[in-house]
Amino acid sequence: MIGVLIPGGEWRTLSFVLTRKADGSAANAITYGSFIGAIVDFVIIALCVFLITKSLLKPAPAPAGPPMKTCPECLESVPQAARRCRACGSPVS
Repeated sequence: MIGVLIPGGEWRTLSFVLTRKADGSAANAITYGSFIGAIVDFVIIALCVFLITKSLLKPAPAPAGPPMKTCPECLESVPQAARRCRACGSPVS
């Protein structure tokens, strides 16, 4: 995919030539193609690991229990059929 954008297709060997020798070859060059290649490889592998991990770690469903209501005094959750709060003992309606 990246090779289509860069002429020659050898994007892992890209370099910015600072000076040239008398015969025309590069004396000093900054090679940035391998760095870009490492970044692209890292992003692809990180995306794959993220997607696999996300698919394996799905949240557990909430446990279905009896219907609950809230105590008006202490705001504790009590079963729907309860007449008194188990935490404070006040009547619940």
